[in-house]
This record gives sequence, structure tokens and C-alpha cells, in this order.
Amino acid sequence: QLMSRVAVRFACQQRTHMFSMIILGGYARIIRWDRAGAVFTERIDYVACPEKLAMFLWHFAHLDRRQQGYDDTAELIEEDSRLHNMMMKKIADGSKMSAKDKDLPEAYVLDYFKDSSSGAALGPTKPRYFLVGRPHFTAPGMTGRATRGYVALDEENNELVYLKDCWRVDLPDMTREGDVIQLMNNEGVQCVPTLVYHGDIEGQRTSTQEHWSGDTGKPSSFRPHQHYRLVVQEVGCPLSDFKHSEELVKVITECIAGHADAFVKAKILHRDISAGNILILRKMVDKKGQTSVVTRGLLNDWDLSISVADNNDGLRQPSRTGTWQFMSAFLLQKPWKSHELQDDLESFMHVLIYEAIRYLPHNCTDVGVFVKNFFDIASKSGNVITGGIWK
Repeated sequence: QLMSRVAVRFACQQRTHMFSMIILGGYARIIRWDRAGAVFTERIDYVACPEKLAMFLWHFAHLDRRQQGYDDTAELIEEDSRLHNMMMKKIADGSKMSAKDKDLPEAYVLDYFKDSSSGAALGPTKPRYFLVGRPHFTAPGMTGRATRGYVALDEENNELVYLKDCWRVDLPDMTREGDVIQLMNNEGVQCVPTLVYHGDIEGQRTSTQEHWSGDTGKPSSFRPHQHYRLVVQEVGCPLSDFKHSEELVKVITECIAGHADAFVKAKILHRDISAGNILILRKMVDKKGQTSVVTRGLLNDWDLSISVADNNDGLRQPSRTGTWQFMSAFLLQKPWKSHELQDDLESFMHVLIYEAIRYLPHNCTDVGVFVKNFFDIASKSGNVITGGIWK
């Protein structure tokens, strides 16, 4: 209950951390939350020692907004300001489109931006400003990467782009997603995003991991997270928006080709192939006076990728990586196994099965049971969780 209430606050506000208080009869505990976890004080007897609680509240009231946990790199866009009018003009231009224009494949990008813009926020990186409304996508839960996706307006060139705001795991040898995308762009890898801008947000790193009690003799299981933003050129549709089976297979096939390109040209292994990380791009192309719709696949979310340039198969973080429903059977059965090329290739097949069983004609008599057993089921023995029996 505590976590769910704090998660709602984090989802509705731009925050780096947050303080809360729980009252237990004559006792209280103060809690500091961030994306790595939570730190609790010992019980405070505020009846016998009211000065302790009073002192905390006095100090808290004298903190600035950044110290209280607000993300000061996200600024409210005031109504009728230059930036607000810039956003409204972009939306108005879309509203003036003819019925024919609204059928254009890329019209969905403007619709995403319009839907998000009943309220507006400004997300600055150092020399670049991107105007956003509500998140187009918000990852559930309190801890972890806490990814938010925005269809954003690039103030510099008035183009709509996609902005990803997340808390990346900040461990040695973990390369930032933007650096991976830049490498792939430099190597000419197809069917991957085009980097516009990215960077860490200075001074916004979790601290929960620093308060791990060492009395158990075990290393901390809390991972440090760094606030990070990434902007890419492409705004895609979910894979589930495919129009027919041929388009589904085409998009997945192109993403397999992009995956091969990344592996061969850039020495990068994705390691998180899932239905959510394969997108559809639709654009109208004019060739010699003839217009046609071009559909492309886009392999997205490279934040869990790893370099295979030096045959590096070691674990970079103390947990299995990937999306459970689409991980290979062998990875689910053997949690200690290194993630290899064949594991990613098997995941593409599981994505195809997942989309087909949900949206295409088939002879499965009980879809719910099949999806649960094939994609979701897991069992725990001690501290080890395994799955993948049906796979």
C-alpha cells in the first residue's frame, strides 16, 4: 500500500526522490524513496521525544525543491508563453489537415502529441529543449528503470521526436543506450533508431543502495540508478497495430535483419527482444510522382544490450536480463546461463507466436490457458525462479 501510493506520486510528478512518514500508534518512521528502493529510519517515539519529529519537519521545510525531491530539469510551460504557443501551433496545424491528410501513415505521430498536450512540460538538456505533454507511455511500479516515453516537439527545428526518460542501471561496463545507438548509426545498422540527443542528468542518482546494511555478510542487492534522457528521430506504432499477417511477419523479419546488422557491424547483442521493443514505422514516400505507403520495422530499446566485440559473455548486473514472456526456454531454465545470440533469435519466434495467438485466426481452443502456460508461468525453488517448460 505504501509503495502503490508513492508510485502514483512519482508517476504524476517529475521526481528524483520523495520523503513520506508512517504513523504507527505512538511511533513514526520516516522513509526516503527513490528508484532503487527505500530507506526507513528506526522507530521514533514522538510522544516521549517529540523534538525528533519536529526537528525533521523543520529541516524538511527549509530544503529547496531539488533537495525535497523535485526534478528541476523539468519546467512547467506557462500558458501563452512562446513555448506554449509553439506547441499549440503544431497541434493547430494538425487540426487543419484534410480528411485525406489524416489518412497519411505518419499522421499518428501528431495524434500522439496532440493527445498528450492538455498540459505541457519543458524537458531541457543543456543546449537543447524538447516540449512534452503527458507521457505517451509510463512503466508501472515504483522501483527499476521507471521508463516514460513522450512524443516531444524539438524546439530547435520544430520536428516531432520521441523522448525517453528513465533511470538507467549505473554499474561499471554498462554502456548508455544513446552511446550504443550512436555506434550503430555510425556503422550503418538498419532498422534501429536514429539518435538525436542523450545524456545523464547531473546530480540525479539514487542513494538507497548506499544504505545497505552489511550485517548479513552479503553484498547489496540494490542497484544504483542514474536519471537519463534519450531522444530519437523515429516515432513508431506498437507491433499490435499491424494490419494483417503479412505486415506482422515483414516487420519482425526486418527487425531480425537489423539485429543481424547490429551483431555483425557494431558487435552489439540486444538481449531484450520483446513485443514492446519491436515497433512499426509507416511513412508516405513520393517516388517520381507516385506516392506509396512504406512500412518498416524498428528494433527499439537497446539499454540492456552488450558488446560482443571481445567475446564478452560475463554478467554485468546481478540478475537475468530480458522480458520474461519472450526469453528463451534455456535462459528460463538456467538463470546462470550467459545470454547468447541464439537466445535473441528464439525470442523473435516467441514474439511472433504471441502476436499471432492474440490477433490472428488460429485453432487454439483456450487462448488464456495457452498464454499463461507458454509465456507467464514460473516456479520458485529457494531463491531460484525458473520457467519455460511449455517453450
